[in-house]
Amino acid sequence: MYSQLLFITALNLFLLIASVFGQNTKVNEISDLFRARQSKDYIPDIPDVSGVAFRDMNGDDLPDLYLTCKQGDNRLLLNGGAYRPFKDVTQIAGISGNLRPEGVYNPESGRTRYDIKRGSILVDIDNDGDADLVIAGWGISTAVYLNNGYLAFQNITDRMEIFPPIMANSCLSADINNDRYPDLLITDETQSNHLLLGDGQGFFKDVTESSGLETNGNSRGAAFSDLDLDGDLDLYVCRWNLPDLLYKNLGDGRFSIQHLPLKTLTDSLKTGSVCFGDLNNDGLSDIMVTRSDGTNFIFQNRTINSDSVWTFVDQSKLFLGNFTDNSHGAVIGDVNNDGFQDIYITNTGPNVLYINDAGTRFIRVLDITADDTPAIVVESQGAATADFDHDGDLDIFIANENNAGLLYINTLNNQNFIKIKLVGISSNRDAIGSRIELYRTDKSGQRKDFLGSREITAGSGCYSFNDPLVHFGLDTVTTVDAIIYFPSGKIIEEPGLRAGNTYIFYEYPLLPRTLIKSAQHLFFLMHQLFFWYQVILVLLFFALTSLFIRLGSKRYRWSAGTATGYLFGFFLMALVSITALRQLGFLYIFLIIDLLTIVFVAIFYVNSERIYRLRYIRERYRSVLVNLSNQIINIHDDNELFQTVVNNIFEKTEFDRVAILPINLSKNIFKIAFARGVTVATKTLNNFEFNRSLFSSLQHGAYLARTPKNEFQVYFNLLSSNILIAIGRNQNLFGILSLGSSRTISPLTTEDIEVFLSLGNQMAVAIENNDYIRQSTEMVKKLTAAEVRETYLKELEKTNTILDSKNRDLQKLYDELRNTQAQLIHSEKMASLGQLVAGISHELNNPISFIYANVKQLKTYTEKIENFTSLFYEDKGKGEKLDQNGPDQILSILPDLKNLITDTINGSQRVKNLVDNLRRFSHLDQAKWKEIDIHSGIDSSLMILNPQIKHRIDIIKEFHVNTQVECNPGQINQVFLNLLSNAAQSIADKGTITIKTTEDKNFIYIEFSDSGTGIPQEILSKIFDPFFTTKDVGQGTGLGLSISYSIIKDHNGRIEVKSKVGAGSTFTVVLPKTHGNFSVK
Repeated sequence: MYSQLLFITALNLFLLIASVFGQNTKVNEISDLFRARQSKDYIPDIPDVSGVAFRDMNGDDLPDLYLTCKQGDNRLLLNGGAYRPFKDVTQIAGISGNLRPEGVYNPESGRTRYDIKRGSILVDIDNDGDADLVIAGWGISTAVYLNNGYLAFQNITDRMEIFPPIMANSCLSADINNDRYPDLLITDETQSNHLLLGDGQGFFKDVTESSGLETNGNSRGAAFSDLDLDGDLDLYVCRWNLPDLLYKNLGDGRFSIQHLPLKTLTDSLKTGSVCFGDLNNDGLSDIMVTRSDGTNFIFQNRTINSDSVWTFVDQSKLFLGNFTDNSHGAVIGDVNNDGFQDIYITNTGPNVLYINDAGTRFIRVLDITADDTPAIVVESQGAATADFDHDGDLDIFIANENNAGLLYINTLNNQNFIKIKLVGISSNRDAIGSRIELYRTDKSGQRKDFLGSREITAGSGCYSFNDPLVHFGLDTVTTVDAIIYFPSGKIIEEPGLRAGNTYIFYEYPLLPRTLIKSAQHLFFLMHQLFFWYQVILVLLFFALTSLFIRLGSKRYRWSAGTATGYLFGFFLMALVSITALRQLGFLYIFLIIDLLTIVFVAIFYVNSERIYRLRYIRERYRSVLVNLSNQIINIHDDNELFQTVVNNIFEKTEFDRVAILPINLSKNIFKIAFARGVTVATKTLNNFEFNRSLFSSLQHGAYLARTPKNEFQVYFNLLSSNILIAIGRNQNLFGILSLGSSRTISPLTTEDIEVFLSLGNQMAVAIENNDYIRQSTEMVKKLTAAEVRETYLKELEKTNTILDSKNRDLQKLYDELRNTQAQLIHSEKMASLGQLVAGISHELNNPISFIYANVKQLKTYTEKIENFTSLFYEDKGKGEKLDQNGPDQILSILPDLKNLITDTINGSQRVKNLVDNLRRFSHLDQAKWKEIDIHSGIDSSLMILNPQIKHRIDIIKEFHVNTQVECNPGQINQVFLNLLSNAAQSIADKGTITIKTTEDKNFIYIEFSDSGTGIPQEILSKIFDPFFTTKDVGQGTGLGLSISYSIIKDHNGRIEVKSKVGAGSTFTVVLPKTHGNFSVK
């Protein structure tokens, strides 16, 4: 035991001596590295600063300053660059913070508690690329400001599930569940700490209890770091009167307390702040804890990644020695670019810089320059680092509560550094929680040595926030490789990084980055209620616009140019509104745009609808005029004409009081009136007094409109009329058309009046035509009775000269058409006659040849009988004995003779039957139209075609008609012959023709079905065209089916065709049973 104690004492003495000598060889005081005196040239004296945050706030890549003042206004200072002062834009940005100067009185304690502000962080909580602001403080000073760009901040504290007043000390940010949205941790002096999950839009939900971070308060500083390299940020919380807490992030939003044998975790040591850093370049985050009344602590991380139990070793005395400081905060960074991170500690009294000596010890350097006024003990709180002048070394800002804050400008100015900025895509945009490892490479690019790691955090130390731009000192190394671990698990390797440069690395390349960001943004928006409000408003805008354009194009008949102009106007209005009202947000902008659109569309619709209705009325008037014009031409009775006009106007226009008063010019009286909707009694209407003045006015002016001082007011009143229209032309007045309405209607325009005047003129023309027709009829009657024949002929010749000329032309064309048709029919008949003659010749040839042969044989037998008879009489006269064989010979001839006579009679009968069938087929001895049995015509046609049919075609008859049909037998038989002939010709070898007859009440149906080759669909519609044939040249005229179609049409029937290539065709003839009574459509 004694030897061990001696060894420890000797070791401590050795370290003390080494630190003293090392201090003399490295640096004697902070002023050797920093020029604190020159900071006032850049930053004005700002007292009472407790917290400090470094970050570029305006996009110029220069780290700006946000200073949290305990009881004064916070300050946002924009970095003007090297050798240029910072610019105070706090009032412009509106982020000076909230305070209640009067404080809050607590009646229980009898004390007044004043609001104070502690610290702040600058983190992009909505991933939009702009740094937002979170302030921690007591009372109402805790706040969150959303940066909308251009330093336009919006206070969104009400979106946090935290309700001031609270006593917040520190605020820090981390993506604890790796959902790419930064979360917030706020430590509280009296209550439990607050863990708030962010949704990326500035809304935060308190999950302290469910996460396992609920405490009984008394917390000061805190910091996040991935201590076990599992990709999840772990947490250390400092507490004033209680032991500190170390939490392991379980990766599912929950934390677990780690009970380690570390002094700060087991004892209450009044710790104030904590920060993490890889102090010995082993790739693991070590812990630096400060105390306000004793020794500070460094716990070296020796946890192996695969271990479930964390291992930390207290190296405080080895690294820091036995010095005791009244410390508040610390900041870790490589201030001398030697590759090892140093520690700057803020104290009450002189601050201390510990220079890291290759990860084995720290050299203590006092800040003697801070003690300018011995009477004042400076109380330094927060501290943060950044390369504010871009010279490659870290500068430090010190927040002093009872003195002005100081900017320590690093004078190193060498190129032994690399700076790396990370931009998260699947991770949060600030890449909080990312870790970067550096490796030394040789000339061939091979990795040689591990140079340490850095981690991006948001908030550590005492109320402070370091610039998120990662800084590596390289000492003499010139080329390194970097391996970057993003919170999402994405790992990228960047080889060949050169010293003295700044690099920006994105989590993904450009194209994947763009796609991922687009998908993320869309996914995020789809889960936001305000987005759907905006979508609804945008869709409403497009719907209104589309409705507007559609109404204009379809209903109001706009041209394409007009529609395009309106459409351009709508979108121009939207663009102007978005530009002018962008400060209100898109939701209110689209709401205003939609309201303007609705108002515009409503105004437009009201005006356009009024114009449309007027135009519709005009068009309806014209439509009525056109319809009446078409009807008037065919009406030859004046009374029917008047009633038709009255009905059409009454039913199809706005006028519901319509009347026509015909005038009898010979008697100067009104005829029987025609009216609808007129309330005055018909008897009164039919006994209107004829007024010559009214007649004259209408005769000259064509119409009279109702006016208060009109002299014809009695007519307007009795007829309930708005306007009187003259029915006349060429100074001839045939009547008056009265138009009125019981409702208020649009006044008639000149164009409307012209429409009705035109109607009046047309009615007058129709009346004149009717008079002319009546006169012509009378003249025809006189001509028939032989009265004034010559006078009529002269008048008729004069009046019908033009008609006669046209009739002659028509007669000439008709005669030519008849001649042409007769020639065509004659040609087809000749073709049919040739076929008929061939068939008859064949049929007559067999029986006539047979008769001829029999008659010839009969002649031979007759001659034999004659010879025998002569011999008989000669022998008898001579008295000779007769031949005994003579009678036997005659008897042997007689049977043959009888058979010859019988066969001859049969052959003659066949000839007779053939002639009878031919006569029946042609019906030459019968009337043109008569009732016949349709089956006899079919049989006659089959008999004629028998030479084409027999021995190869089977005829199947299915006759079901028992009614006589009135028709032209010769023409119908010609149709049957054509159809059967075509059916037979379509069968190449052997086949079947089926003939089926059926009937209903009015019609008979004759179907001719064959098993031939069929008709292709592409020519099926042409088979009834004249001269169309599929036969070879000389085989047919192409008129058979055309003439058959005409014959059946003349019989008020039709022919239907169904055909399929390879399966045959079916022609169905439909005939009415009685000629002239029915027609088939």
